[in-house]
Amino acid sequence: MALVTVSGYPCSGKSTRVAELVRILQEQQALEVVIISDESIHISRDAYDESRSEKPARAALLSAVVRALRKDRIVICDAMNYIKSLRYQYYCAAREAGCRTCTLNVVAPINRCRAWNIAKGDKGYLQATFDNLLQRYEEPSYATRWDTPLIVVSDEDACLPVDKIMSALTTATLKPPTGAVLPTSVPSGDYLHLLETVTQSVITAIIEAQAIDLSGGSTKLHVNLSHGQQTLLEVNLPSIKVPPSKMHRLKRQFTILNRQSRKDCSAETIASMFADYLASNLL
Repeated sequence: MALVTVSGYPCSGKSTRVAELVRILQEQQALEVVIISDESIHISRDAYDESRSEKPARAALLSAVVRALRKDRIVICDAMNYIKSLRYQYYCAAREAGCRTCTLNVVAPINRCRAWNIAKGDKGYLQATFDNLLQRYEEPSYATRWDTPLIVVSDEDACLPVDKIMSALTTATLKPPTGAVLPTSVPSGDYLHLLETVTQSVITAIIEAQAIDLSGGSTKLHVNLSHGQQTLLEVNLPSIKVPPSKMHRLKRQFTILNRQSRKDCSAETIASMFADYLASNLL
């Protein structure tokens, strides 16, 4: 039915707002609601102390959300969801499952979040971890399609904007799956090889395009695929030259996110997905 992606600073009051939202949903329409959180899948706050434990934690959260999505329930992901690429993965999974999406951004002053974290004592984040998460937080944007509909609520607001939320979850236009999420017929044994070669082709196309024109904005890319085929993609690029090292780092992240969540994809689908992923992380 719908996926609500909750986002916000650590200790900003997200779970309090989620409890309020669940009560509203169950009172108004008696809807089935499933909450996916770090606590519900037994991820401790210590997992965010180091990158080697943080990455599996994010992957586990994504997998839990994907498994919970159904057309007859509302899934709420009650977590920081501070990385926009992860929110993009939620968006794709929801569209594939035939569900609407909505982002609830819970806003609170940093000093207040820090005070609440300290008040939690041993149940809070280490101070260094807390500060690191604040620095890396990528705020949801009205301009980003996978963050919209975006509903922003302050910790000082008396209540949630019920009408906006209910509209987003129950009556908003249901976006059909696109080429980026539709399954295709490529043999799964070839998938990882295809993922590697096509993503590299997209990077090559961007390097070639920026060698000709650095004006940025909407840019057409001619991407070479397998068996001598090409596809034409339109991507928003920054107006500065993107270092290949940065694109290769994003390529590794994209590969990790997608090698387990999708078993079969066409070359065109992979190219489109990766181009979207790059654009969202480069701008």
